[in-house]
Amino acid sequence: MWPFDVMVVTVYVDPDYRYTVRRMEDGDPIGILSRTPDMDEDVYDGLVRRLAALGIRTERLRRVAQHPDQIGLPGYMQPRQ
Repeated sequence: MWPFDVMVVTVYVDPDYRYTVRRMEDGDPIGILSRTPDMDEDVYDGLVRRLAALGIRTERLRRVAQHPDQIGLPGYMQPRQ
């Protein structure tokens, strides 16, 4: 159905512009974005806690593997078969 409007809301941007959290206006899906492919676990966990404190449901969040050794790890999206 074209044309359509999509409203994306920026929920958070860190002070150094390394990370941002965006979501659709209705709240689903959520994207945690990084300028680099590697994000420290503590940073990721902190962003998820920040979202939860805002009342955003985070239990369905899954990370996207950026390196082959991350594929299949808990908390990461599983590759499509």
